[in-house]
Parts: sequence; C-alpha cells; structure tokens
Amino acid sequence: MIRINLLGSPKPKGKSNAGSAVGMPSFEMGNLGGPVMQVAAVLLIAGAVNAGYWYKLDREKTTIEAQFRLAEQKNRELADIKVKYMERQRQADAYKRRVDVIDSCATANPVRSICSP
Repeated sequence: MIRINLLGSPKPKGKSNAGSAVGMPSFEMGNLGGPVMQVAAVLLIAGAVNAGYWYKLDREKTTIEAQFRLAEQKNRELADIKVKYMERQRQADAYKRRVDVIDSCATANPVRSICSP
C-alpha cells in the first residue's frame, strides 16, 4: 500500500537511514502581513489601476472636446459659405429666367423684338 503524506512534514524512513537522510528544503512564504495587509495591497493595486484608467479617459475626453470645438468652428464657417452660395444660386436662377424669357420672345416673334417700340 502506498501512503501519501499530505501534511508536508517529512517522516523518517526507518531506523537505519534516520541519521543519514537529507530532508528537502522547505520554503515558507510567511504571513505577508496578515489579511488586513493583503486586503490593503489589493485595494492599493485596484486604486492604481482605476486612477490610470481615469487618467486615460480624461485625456480622451479633452481630445474629443478639442475636436468638437474645431468641428463646430468649421461648421459655422461652412454655414456662412452655404448662405453666400444659395444667394448666388438664386441670382443665377433669376438671371437664367430673364434670359429664357428674352430668348422665347425672340424666337416666337423674330420680326418684333422686345426693344422695338
């Protein structure tokens, strides 16, 4: 039968080898400050990660705000240009209507023109 030592303490293997047996070195981690210190370390690490994430989001927010201000300024400039364009378009349409009326009168009555009395 095989016996397994789950406690980790070495047992002597008989009386003949008891004096010459070399035990395996054991590594103890110690108490590491107790559970209060472990909880404090976890909270400190979580706080540092949270602060880093907040800093990243804050930088991203300022970048987005700067891009938003730039886009609003460009939008205002384009709105002014659009108003000017629409005014010129109306002027061009009015001019085209006048030219079309003159052309239609000239083709309908080639002998009499609009300018003749």
